Amino acid sequence: MKKRILSGLLSLCLILLSAVAVLPTQISALPGNHAETRVETLLVSVDMGYEYQNGSNESHGINGMCYIIRLLDGTFVIVDGGWDDNIICNRIYNTLKAYAPEPERIVVSGWIITHPHMDHYGAIRYIANNQSTYKDLSVEKVIYAFPPAAYLEQNNLTNKVTAFYNAVSKLKQTNGQPTATVIASKTVDGKYETIDINGAKMDPYYAAGEDFDQTAPVNASSLVFRLRTGGNSFLFTGDMTGEIAELIKSTVPAVDFYQIPHHGCEDETGKGDQLKEFYLATKARYVLFPASEALYQQNRGLSQNAYLFEGNTKPTELY
Repeated sequence: MKKRILSGLLSLCLILLSAVAVLPTQISALPGNHAETRVETLLVSVDMGYEYQNGSNESHGINGMCYIIRLLDGTFVIVDGGWDDNIICNRIYNTLKAYAPEPERIVVSGWIITHPHMDHYGAIRYIANNQSTYKDLSVEKVIYAFPPAAYLEQNNLTNKVTAFYNAVSKLKQTNGQPTATVIASKTVDGKYETIDINGAKMDPYYAAGEDFDQTAPVNASSLVFRLRTGGNSFLFTGDMTGEIAELIKSTVPAVDFYQIPHHGCEDETGKGDQLKEFYLATKARYVLFPASEALYQQNRGLSQNAYLFEGNTKPTELY
């Protein structure tokens, strides 16, 4: 897995290599009365691993997922975020400050949460509840699609999701108004509606609606979507299961970047073979492996991930 450790302030973060460094640039204006700014589109992976004081790297710091995409206007899209603690959230904040055209005015145009597991939505909850620490950060909209209330209750998630909603309600946009919330959903003709994120386009391909299977694992509720910006396309899957991959693989588009589901862990629905087929359907050149170094080393040897490392199914780059 290729990684470049940045120096100084960003030594805690990982920036993807190769094509990311040369993604198209364009002149556009920041929201509000700000001068035009030329920026590159960047994709940064925030590291989820860290050492505890006893020197052990425990599970709390191994899984999780956070991708930060800088848009052409210098604002950001965040996908998930990771755990609800100051270590992870400080990494996110420091990364945003380092890459924002105006470090004292960080604008997150869209914060997308794939599903209600703490290692994915914890960070936004923590930041929202500690805004005095992250005072330079505003969030224009939060996008999600959680399972229905009955499912959340059945899986003991009601209180946690309620805490998430309460935290998000504390966030503010750049104009001081409450952050908008957008639920990814289908239109009347049964198709998912494209969501505009300050010029970037988010195309959902799967979202947990009212008809979500009450017996399915929580990971199966992951929001699967394409993000298009700066002439590049990214397909994010959260912790998508093999069953969902099988269900929607005929609808997925070709993309440049593809995020493998669930940190490369063994598929809990017994359909890990479908994850390979799903990947092949995307024709992705670059694959994102959302895991700390410890979890990457643990999961890369699983048989369901063999296609990433051998034969003609290897991606151009694996990050």
